[in-house]
Amino acid sequence: MRTTLFAILGLATASSLAACVDPQVHPAPEHVQTPTKQVQASDPAPAQVGPAGPAGPSTASPQAPQASAADVKQKVMVLLGGIEHIPSREEFLRAGTDDQVVAVLDEIARDGAAKLRHRANAAAAMSHYPRPDTRKALEALINQDPLDEVLRRPSIKAYAFAFGADATPLVSKMLEHKDRNTREVALRSLADIKTPAARQAIETRLKVETDDALKKLGQETLARWK
Repeated sequence: MRTTLFAILGLATASSLAACVDPQVHPAPEHVQTPTKQVQASDPAPAQVGPAGPAGPSTASPQAPQASAADVKQKVMVLLGGIEHIPSREEFLRAGTDDQVVAVLDEIARDGAAKLRHRANAAAAMSHYPRPDTRKALEALINQDPLDEVLRRPSIKAYAFAFGADATPLVSKMLEHKDRNTREVALRSLADIKTPAARQAIETRLKVETDDALKKLGQETLARWK
C-alpha cells in the first residue's frame, strides 16, 4: 500500500516538471509579441513596379511651343533698338526661328512708320541670313527711290556681305549715286568683295569721281590689291 502511494506521488512530480519545460503545455502569454524590424529613414524605399518594369516607363519632356509672331516681333524690336549695334545671329536665335526673324526684319525695314534706327538696323541684320528672300528684300531697298540714305547704306553693306561676288553688279551701280557717303559705302563694300569685277568697277569710277577723298580711297584700295 505504502509502496503504491510513493509510486503515484513520483509519477505526479515527473508530470509537473515536464509541463514546466514543454511550451505546448505552458505557451507564452498572448500579450508578449515577437519584436519586428524598425524601418529606418536610411533604408532604401521599395522599387515602384510599373507597366514597363521596376523603374516604370520613361517620359520625355514636352517641347516648348513655338513663339507667336507677335512675341518674336517684340523681341526683335528690342534687339534693334541699340545705337551702332547690330545684334548677332545668336541673339536673334533667342527671339525666334530663322524664318520668323527674317519675316520680322523685312517687315520692319519696309515699314515707313517705324523708327529709322530700327529700319536701318533691320536691314543691316539681314546680312546674317544669305537667303533668296533676304536678297530680294535688300535689292528692293537699295533700288528704292526716294529712300533715306541712312537706310540705303546699311542695306548696301548687308547685301555685299551676304552675297559677295553676286552682289557686285548692284553695288557697282551705287558708285554712281548722287550721295557722296553712299558712294563711299559702295566703294568700301566692293573692296571687301575683292573680285576682278569689283576691282574693275572701282577703276572705272575713279576716272569720273569728283570727290577728292573718295578718289584717294579708291586709289589706296586698288594699291592694296596689287
